[in-house]
Amino acid sequence: MNKSALASTLILAPLLLASKKDPTQYPIVIHVQCSYLRSGNQQIGVSIDGKAMELTAPMKYVPYAPLPLGDYKARLIGANGYDPPAEYYEVLLPSGKTSNFSVTGLASTVCPVPPQ
Repeated sequence: MNKSALASTLILAPLLLASKKDPTQYPIVIHVQCSYLRSGNQQIGVSIDGKAMELTAPMKYVPYAPLPLGDYKARLIGANGYDPPAEYYEVLLPSGKTSNFSVTGLASTVCPVPPQ
């Protein structure tokens, strides 16, 4: 390995490692059971602690379209000041990056049929 390649590796390695999030900081497991696109938004039907919910994020903030089905680590990052307040989850993606989703619906079933 030449000196410039070694120097680049030594400089970039900490930056690449730092970009990954610590999974232990995401205590909630969400199970994505359906995923679809609607009006420029990524909408996912999830189950969190046995509760069926719909979460939404603008497509520009979600690197996967649609988000693959499966289990993801997440954490509750807060609520807005509206009445009733909307909850927001930060979801840890397989790439190590995160996307913020807001709760846009509670349902008796996880995956309602999206309108055509």
